[in-house]
Amino acid sequence: MGTVVLLLAALVGAVVCCTVLLSRRERARRSRGDDAGLLIELERTRQAAHLRSTYSSRAVHHGTAMASDDLHKYYS
Repeated sequence: MGTVVLLLAALVGAVVCCTVLLSRRERARRSRGDDAGLLIELERTRQAAHLRSTYSSRAVHHGTAMASDDLHKYYS
């Protein structure tokens, strides 16, 4: 019984550590807005989110291809 409690406590501790690490990393990434690389990364993240919301899984897998307008819009 003690082993089970110890394993559960270790699992909860690992989850809490990962959550804290990722939240601090995200907060640090967003706090430095003057970095040109960061601005490019945020713009690409926004573009990717837009493309994910525009094209559903069904449209991607059963369609002909992505619209060339979007490709030229983001990658030209």
